[in-house]
Amino acid sequence: MCAVVVYCPTSNMYLASGIAPIPALLRRGVPVALGTDGSASHNSQDVLETLKTAVLLAKVGSGDPTAMVPMDALRMVTTTGAKIMGRNDIGQLAPRLQSRHHARQFE
Repeated sequence: MCAVVVYCPTSNMYLASGIAPIPALLRRGVPVALGTDGSASHNSQDVLETLKTAVLLAKVGSGDPTAMVPMDALRMVTTTGAKIMGRNDIGQLAPRLQSRHHARQFE
């Protein structure tokens, strides 16, 4: 792996730094992980909010409503994130792998 991207969509919006061409990068095989950045450029570290924002910005930025689906963003924050960090013991729910579970009630 020679180059990777850690995409922080909410931070990009706060800083008005533009919309990253994430769908194009994914099509080219560039590993893209999803991040939340720091509190100075993101009022929340809510990963679910960041997942939704990433998907919606990909659609707006590309002009294509099918440019990214939620599963793409989920991979960016799980398996791809782990791979980028060189961790093969996290990133998915599987036997013998570490995990941190978060339960959330949706209404």
